[in-house]
Amino acid sequence: MLLTKRRADLRRHAGQVSFPGGGVEPGDADTLAAALREAREEVGLHPWTVDVLGRLDETLVLVSGFRLTPWVGRVPYPVALTPDPGEVEAILFVRLADLLAPGAHRTERHERYGMEHEVHFYDAGGEVIWGATARVLSRLLAVWTGT
Repeated sequence: MLLTKRRADLRRHAGQVSFPGGGVEPGDADTLAAALREAREEVGLHPWTVDVLGRLDETLVLVSGFRLTPWVGRVPYPVALTPDPGEVEAILFVRLADLLAPGAHRTERHERYGMEHEVHFYDAGGEVIWGATARVLSRLLAVWTGT
């Protein structure tokens, strides 16, 4: 699984583990075009190397109020990537087996906007993956495993 660790000095989601991504810009035809552009900008992933498999359900990023449209693609491994030093502290490759390992996943109840929400966490690859990224991972792993 290709993830990034965001720089600690960023205004939003500082130091968090996330998927490459960002907002739709005027030149983007749709959310897929935005996702491919952002992956190119953040980690140097060339869009023509991505075999797009499909889209997962949209999810809300509770901390920032963004609506996230996750796209899933297969990329040949190994692939040469270069992190954008302005945004990305590190490129992470997390094995699916590590995410599926017993004890790697947990949920907690957190209050936000006056309501309780289930927050997902994964401990994998020496990192804690949480929030919207972990929620997307949970959905992806459910699709992957058929559960």
